[in-house]
Amino acid sequence: MKKILKSEETGIISLEACIVIPIFIFIMLWFYSFFILFYAHNVMSNTLVQTAESMSLDPYSYEKLNMSEFPESIVQALVKGFDELTDNNFYDNDWCKSGSGKENTAACKRFYSILGDGSENKAKSKLNAMKIIRNDTNFINCSIENGEIHIKLKYKIKYLFDAFDMGEIEMEQEACSKLWIND
Repeated sequence: MKKILKSEETGIISLEACIVIPIFIFIMLWFYSFFILFYAHNVMSNTLVQTAESMSLDPYSYEKLNMSEFPESIVQALVKGFDELTDNNFYDNDWCKSGSGKENTAACKRFYSILGDGSENKAKSKLNAMKIIRNDTNFINCSIENGEIHIKLKYKIKYLFDAFDMGEIEMEQEACSKLWIND
């Protein structure tokens, strides 16, 4: 009787492994995808806060370095030279002139520069690697209200491992920073 049971149990471990291993791999890939979503959200939040803080300093430098009175000052010439040497064109503090309307463009350039270590192409490849889908017309919205700069970021994140066609997650984040201006 024992010999019959033993011969019927051969291969049972292989059958269990065929059932359990795919489920285990699926769960691990789902967790990995979730961690990538969390990572992407944190990277975007950190970059957005750095962008707002960086832009909040521009009115102070614009005022103190007298860039309003000397449009081609030595500082601007140095910055332009640095930008040309490093292929870095994010430092544009002309946006802080009253009524210039360049806030969104400046915020977008600054955001890409901070995210991509000075390169817009690097930033866009990072966004693609994190599966972030952006609408370039509505990706960054910048406004100035009551001496504060508000930068809103709208984007979608795709799941890295999308087995059940769960779609995309819409994200919206906002950072606010007090402008460094004399009142």
